[in-house]
Amino acid sequence: MIERTSVSFSHIGEALVIFNSRQAAVRAIRRLDEGCLLLSNGRPLVAAFAKINPPGKPLSSFCGHIKLQKTQVRRETRDSVSTSRGSQPNTLEFEMGMEWRLLRARSDHALETVSKRQLEERKTQRINFKPKLP
Repeated sequence: MIERTSVSFSHIGEALVIFNSRQAAVRAIRRLDEGCLLLSNGRPLVAAFAKINPPGKPLSSFCGHIKLQKTQVRRETRDSVSTSRGSQPNTLEFEMGMEWRLLRARSDHALETVSKRQLEERKTQRINFKPKLP
């Protein structure tokens, strides 16, 4: 039984079976795929080919990860096409962004108009202001 975690359950596990020939392994896997072999606890037995590292080679630290060659990564980075970070014109995001920009422009214009009006009113009030003398 091959343990994959630090906690081992007696009713869940994996086993490694080594056959004398590849044909025997293919035949066994095909029979398990076509039929259904149940274990004593009612669970089905399934099979798949496994890649085994020789005893001298260390196991990969991350199962399922692929080591990429640095030259390949550099070439892909160099040859990659830069994509736009903005939204495309035919998307909902673009439409919402354009609507937001329009509303923002209207808001800025209204604020500027109100600020100018208030500045004019203050100027006229300063000119017309007559202090009361005691």
